[in-house]
Amino acid sequence: MKYYFGIIAVIIMLFIGVKLAFPGTSSKSTTKSPISVKKRLSDYSSTNAEVSVTVEGPVVGHEVHSAIRIIVARDERRVEIINGYNNLIVKSKIYDNNQTAFDVFLHALEYDSYTAEVKPKIIDDTGVCATGTKYIYELKNTGNKDTDKRLWSVSCGAGIGNAGSNGPLVRDLFQKQIPDFGTVSQGLQF
Repeated sequence: MKYYFGIIAVIIMLFIGVKLAFPGTSSKSTTKSPISVKKRLSDYSSTNAEVSVTVEGPVVGHEVHSAIRIIVARDERRVEIINGYNNLIVKSKIYDNNQTAFDVFLHALEYDSYTAEVKPKIIDDTGVCATGTKYIYELKNTGNKDTDKRLWSVSCGAGIGNAGSNGPLVRDLFQKQIPDFGTVSQGLQF
C-alpha cells in the first residue's frame, strides 16, 4: 500500500510539473491568436482603392521633363500628362468605369503579379536610369496605409527596382483601359 501512494504522488507531481512547464497547452484555453489574411488585389474592387502606372521620361531640364499616368478605380479611369519635376498635370482625360470592369481588371493584374515585390538593388529611385524610362506602379486608398504600395522598375536593367510584376504586360493592360491612348499620348517621347 505504501508503494501505491508513492506512485500516485509521483504521477501527480509529474502532471503538475508538465502543467507548469507548458502552461499554454490547456484544453480550456479560449484565446485564439489572430490569423493574418493577405488580401488579393481583386478584393478591392468594391472599395475606393485605385491602381496606377506612371511612365516617366529621362532626366532632362525641368521644362521638358514629362510623364504619363493611367489611374484605374471602381468608378473611373483617368489618364494624366505630367510636365516638369513638380508633377504639374497639363492634360487629363476621364472615362467612366464600373465595379464589374474594375474587378476583371484587378484579376488580370493579379495574374501579372502587379503587387509582387522584390528586394531592390537600389532603395531610392530618385534619378535612377537617368537616360531611360522609370515605371511606377501604385496601389492607393486601400483603407490601410500598410497595404498601399508603391513599386518601381526602370528600362536600364532588370532587378534595379522593387517591382516584381511582368512590367510590359501590366503597362499594356493599363494602356488598353484608355480607348484613345495613342491620341492622348501623342508627342510624348520615352
